[in-house]
This record gives sequence, C-alpha cells and structure tokens, in this order.
Amino acid sequence: MAGNAALDRKAKKKKQGIAGQTIHDTGKDTIMSQYRITATITSQTQATDSGAWQMGITWRKSLTLDPAETQEAADLRDQAWEQAANGIDDETTRRIWQQVDTVTAREAERLRAQVRKLIGLLNAGRPALDENGYPMWDHLIALSNRQCWQWEIAAAHSGCLAAIMQAAGIDDWPPADSMPDITNPVITINLSTNQ
Repeated sequence: MAGNAALDRKAKKKKQGIAGQTIHDTGKDTIMSQYRITATITSQTQATDSGAWQMGITWRKSLTLDPAETQEAADLRDQAWEQAANGIDDETTRRIWQQVDTVTAREAERLRAQVRKLIGLLNAGRPALDENGYPMWDHLIALSNRQCWQWEIAAAHSGCLAAIMQAAGIDDWPPADSMPDITNPVITINLSTNQ
C-alpha cells in the first residue's frame, strides 16, 4: 500500500505532455496544444522535361507554435530544477511550477488567438485586403478536418503569404523580405494541431 502511495505522488508530480514534454501537476488541468503551420509556394517554369512535363519550383517553410517554448517558461523550469537539485522545500518548487503553468497557459491562449484569426481570415467569404486596399489573393480553396486546415491560394505575388501571416498576427513567421520573390504562385497553407 505504501508503494502505491509513493507511485501516486510521483504520478501527481509529473504528467507526460506532448512531444515528450513534462507537465507538472499543480492541481488544475493543463491542456497544451501545438500548432504547426507549413506553407508551400509553387511556381511553374517555362521549361519542360523530355516527356513534355512542365517543371515547377517549390519552396516550403514550417513553423511550430509551441506554448511551452518561451524563454520565460524555460527560465522558470531551470529555476525549479535547480531548486529541486539543491533540496529546497517542495512548496517553493511547487510555486515555481505553478508559474511555469501560468506562463504556458498565457502563451497557449496567445497562440490560439493567432490561429483563430488565421482560420477566420482565410475562411472569410472574400479575400482579405492588404494595406493598400487590394485583395491579397485571387482565388482560394479550403479543406479541413478536426485537426488540420488547408488552403490553396492563387495569388499575384508570393508576398501574399507574409501579408496573410501578418494580418493574422502570426508574429513568429519570417518577415516579407526573407520570402522568395515569385510572380503568380500557388500558395498552400497547412495548419495542423497536436493535442
């Protein structure tokens, strides 16, 4: 019976999170979501191969939005592990883990708001407008299921992708000047979630 109580305490102390992350139990249910955005820019060339297939060029970029990967949470985790290694009382360490959970929950809500805004922007009835009042894209096809959304966009320029991410508030997306300069691309944006 005493062995089971020790195991129960250990199980309460730690819960295994997604992608091998450890979430410490502070008495409240902690739900974490990671979002992954993958964008593909495709452009057709005038070149054809020997079978008369037209060749295309593709650029792909992925970004994982992970609420546990903030510097503030990492610093607090380091502090908690240091406290535990030095034998500091459990109450102090527990309070630090509560702070980690609070920071992670705040970041998770910020990322969820960005994702909701991206979904709303791309699922609107008509194209969003850029800062000059012009539509960001010409045509859009949307597909989705419970854990994945995908949009295929016919745009006048690849800068549309940066404008979409900026309009949605995805602040971790690279700036427009780091994007390929492509005229008339097909842009595919895939958003997936892992809970």
